Amino acid sequence: MSGKTKAPRSRPVYKDDDRQSIVDAICERLMDGESLRSICASKDMPNKATVIRWMNADDEIATTIARAREFQGDVLFDDIQDVTQQILDGKLDPQAARVVIWAKQWSASKLKPKKYGDKLALEGGDTPIQVQQIERVIIKPKRQ
Repeated sequence: MSGKTKAPRSRPVYKDDDRQSIVDAICERLMDGESLRSICASKDMPNKATVIRWMNADDEIATTIARAREFQGDVLFDDIQDVTQQILDGKLDPQAARVVIWAKQWSASKLKPKKYGDKLALEGGDTPIQVQQIERVIIKPKRQ
């Protein structure tokens, strides 16, 4: 290995006026299913740390990007349908597809948990269970 280090890629300096159009472009790509890491690797985009800094400094940007991430869950669900069709058409090995589907399901459940996450409702027949009272009882162990 040589002693040379890789020169960092130069990035443009972004004006505040340009920030919203850049965030819009990032959101479009997120909603198309692309990861923030791959988006920020593009030469025309700010690096990931810059985007995170923008999100920390501006609640509107953070909300916009978070909403785009939620829509990614829907994109992943659509991808699952495409993988399923490829299995049915004989274009994809079912065992390989199982891994792909599982990964996309897991990601969708994290990105949009209300729609694709596990349901953890406690139910008693036709009506939900209602908790009336919770008591804490400390039981001392018997000494021998």
